[in-house]
Amino acid sequence: MVSLLAYKVALFVLLAGIPTSVGTSIYYGQQQDTILNSHISDLSSKLDNANAQVSNLNSQVSTIGISHIQSQNAQLQAQVTQLQAQLLTLSKQKQATATQISSGTIEVPNPGYDYVSFNVSFGVVASLNVTASSGQLSSYYPFIMYLLNGTQYSLFLSGNYGHTTWASMPVYSLTTEVSIPYPGKWYFAFHGEYPTGGISVTETLTLLESPVGQLNSQTSPIASGAINLSGYGAVQYVPFAVPTGIISSSLNLSFSVGGGYGARLAVLDQAQYNVFLTCNCVFYGNYTTTSWLSPIVQSYTAPVTVPHPGNWYLAFMEPPGTGSGFTLTETVKLTVSF
Repeated sequence: MVSLLAYKVALFVLLAGIPTSVGTSIYYGQQQDTILNSHISDLSSKLDNANAQVSNLNSQVSTIGISHIQSQNAQLQAQVTQLQAQLLTLSKQKQATATQISSGTIEVPNPGYDYVSFNVSFGVVASLNVTASSGQLSSYYPFIMYLLNGTQYSLFLSGNYGHTTWASMPVYSLTTEVSIPYPGKWYFAFHGEYPTGGISVTETLTLLESPVGQLNSQTSPIASGAINLSGYGAVQYVPFAVPTGIISSSLNLSFSVGGGYGARLAVLDQAQYNVFLTCNCVFYGNYTTTSWLSPIVQSYTAPVTVPHPGNWYLAFMEPPGTGSGFTLTETVKLTVSF
């Protein structure tokens, strides 16, 4: 953990580098600059508090379970990351290109789907701003949205909805930002969940593209250590947060299990986590929608795109139908690009 003095020095260096007159951009502008400057004392107080809590946690390691320590450290690190992201984005004044690819009302048959296609350029980091809600006459019927590459779209046409780059929970309305991992042709699909009537979805989709050469990246630890899984349907959660005002985010994760056991890891946003707490999904293997799900393995290493800002959770799980218990070791880092 960087010292409090280092944070303060970094804070004032960044503020000194912010120009007094800035142009308008998609994410950043004079209004953000003014708001941030008016809250400098508040940000400093939060950093002081975060560092004080981390010092206190370090002194309690011998008496509090390691998973509890990891959870609180992850939350505090996420707060610090978000504060740093605000300062870095203002100091660099990044310019993103916004292209509205769709706006209006889409009639989604039920069962069935409708979609919008678009292209992402090479040499950019891209994301999609999504605002969608069902019309008044169809407000009783939720809908699901999917981001699909070409291969996934071909499977989608045949009725296979299990392979997607991103999928929402069933919703009546949603505003979010979805990261697009690489260039090429993409499809954003609207799918009716229930086989009764149709759904009118009012939507606006805006594609944001930023040249790669203009971006900064920052990597922060989310968790590292041992996690104990014991009991039928055992699962342990590690929370983390992705700050707003970023271009993209991803996890570098790895875990391993000793002995002859395997484990599974899921990445859940807040809505998926809320469902996971009550679905009894782990023991029976009937997982609800997840943003990402690993195979059942003894060891695994992978980069995983985190589709949008907000609160997120790592769910480390036993294989379905087991409960003998084991310990796994894991290391997870979050990389955000500004």
